[in-house]
Amino acid sequence: MNFPDLRTLRLTHFGRRSGKRFEVKIWYAIVDGEVWIGSLDVDRSWVRNLTATGRGEIDLGYGSIACACQRISDEASLARYRQAVRKKYPLLSRVIALAVRNKQAGAFRLSINAQDLPQSPAR
Repeated sequence: MNFPDLRTLRLTHFGRRSGKRFEVKIWYAIVDGEVWIGSLDVDRSWVRNLTATGRGEIDLGYGSIACACQRISDEASLARYRQAVRKKYPLLSRVIALAVRNKQAGAFRLSINAQDLPQSPAR
């Protein structure tokens, strides 16, 4: 799949108890042709919600697209994600990593149906 080279995406996640919709803008990286998202702090609400529900919606400039969210736990995959983030955000990723160095990090692989993606981002 071809994804636009945006700095952030808009993630809609759903409350693990309430089911309520929440939105957050976050960094993302493309790993092996798939959208991956992550946090340097797994205690963030959106991380806990995605872990519990396994679903979300993202907007990469096309409008909202439903996705399944698979939590990544093996160290080799997390290392690939960290490398992709450092490549996309070379300076800021290192600065932020220093600020939260005592937190546990986590990442998610997002499964998106290719048929849901239009040919070009909305303007």
